[in-house]
Amino acid sequence: MNEIRTTAAGVEYAEVRTLQTKQRVETQAHLYRVPHNDPDVVDLALRIGRYNRITQKPDVPEPKSALTLDNVELEALVDYLSECYGPIRDRAQRYIPLGEELGQAEIDDLRRLFNDSDKSVLVELLTTQQVIPAGLLDVVEMCHRRDAVSRFEAMLDEDLPEADWQAWFTANPWVLGTEFVEILDERAIDTANITDYLMRAHDGFVDVVEIKRPDGGLRFWAPRKDHENLYPHTDLVKALTQTMNYLTELELEANSQKFIERVGARVLKPRGILVFGRSLAWGDDELRARRVLNSSFHNMTILTYDDVLERAKRMLHDTVLDDSETLASGQAIDDCDDWDSPF
Repeated sequence: MNEIRTTAAGVEYAEVRTLQTKQRVETQAHLYRVPHNDPDVVDLALRIGRYNRITQKPDVPEPKSALTLDNVELEALVDYLSECYGPIRDRAQRYIPLGEELGQAEIDDLRRLFNDSDKSVLVELLTTQQVIPAGLLDVVEMCHRRDAVSRFEAMLDEDLPEADWQAWFTANPWVLGTEFVEILDERAIDTANITDYLMRAHDGFVDVVEIKRPDGGLRFWAPRKDHENLYPHTDLVKALTQTMNYLTELELEANSQKFIERVGARVLKPRGILVFGRSLAWGDDELRARRVLNSSFHNMTILTYDDVLERAKRMLHDTVLDDSETLASGQAIDDCDDWDSPF
């Protein structure tokens, strides 16, 4: 056990520590408390001494060479090492020191980082610099998705305007499928045609997503069958026509370099997704009729809000299974409420 000792002159010091021993030289550190008239004043000093192991005996008090740091220098050195030692050891190119109190410069750096629209930059920094483990980020993302699905399910019981649904889909584009990489900032095909979403697919080309609020009296099927067949209500026909018109106008921009530069994605045989209506109470007739209807389009898919909900739950379930090793050593997805998100 180490102990604090006191010299005959009343100087308190820590046990001398040998920092390194080489064939000819030994380096030692001496940390001691400088006597002061006021006993409440802490005034420390550190002396680094090098001894010649061949010409000097161990009991010789004066080293071959020495450097003594007073209290101010010592505290500055401690701060310097605590801030810079880890990053330079780990070969970090840039880093933000986080102390007990952040200065305005550090706060501004953090604000710019966390407000960056490209969250991949933040995730890369947090994982590569080992601020938090990548596995934890995966669990946090699953928790966010679980909460988003719960919110979506609750929203279906409310009579919400289309803007609320647009906001939800903007925040959760993953529910539309892995083929989509991102929602583009631009929504306008031209001045007369503005879609709900222009999406960039994984192949770099642009597609269209159009949503209609699940409430508001919009109907999917006509009230009566025709020759024992279900057929789309005029509400659905209008929405389909609108979406197909968007696809037509979008295809006209295929050779427009100005459009491609403005949107940030190329145009080739665009596809459309229309989210329309509910299907929770459907029977086999409605499900078969919707299957037939979708099969008649080569570039269009109709999803109901219940389809989206089921897809989201399935994707969430599959993600949990894929990350079972991570969750096995951590917490289950049902325990997400106990996690503190870093975002």
